[in-house]
Amino acid sequence: MKYAILTGLVFMAACTHQQTTEELLKNNDSRHNIMQAISNDHDLANEMLNNLANSPASADLVKSNCEFMKSEKGGALIKKDTAMRNMIISNYLFLLNHDSVLCDKTCTQMSLNPSIYRVLGNNRNTTGK
Repeated sequence: MKYAILTGLVFMAACTHQQTTEELLKNNDSRHNIMQAISNDHDLANEMLNNLANSPASADLVKSNCEFMKSEKGGALIKKDTAMRNMIISNYLFLLNHDSVLCDKTCTQMSLNPSIYRVLGNNRNTTGK
């Protein structure tokens, strides 16, 4: 009888094994659910962005995205997708308002590269307001 109870306790302890983070992320459904939970919660999303800002993996990702956007394909994508272009310019203008160094560098680059005005010109509000 003691052995049966001891065996039962060992079996129950083995059954209550909690998955590691790596095990959870290997499962497509659980990984998707985790990402949805983070992206749909303001506090968790901010925490994730802070973690990404300090992650070497995200630095590589940003670098490759910047290289793509400078490429011919990236330029074509921005020209074709006006919503993406508007979002990029809007986000960049927000950054300029909060970073004086970036603002100064941007103004210098714009003065040296007048063709940028064509891109911005296509983005203006055409209602006259």
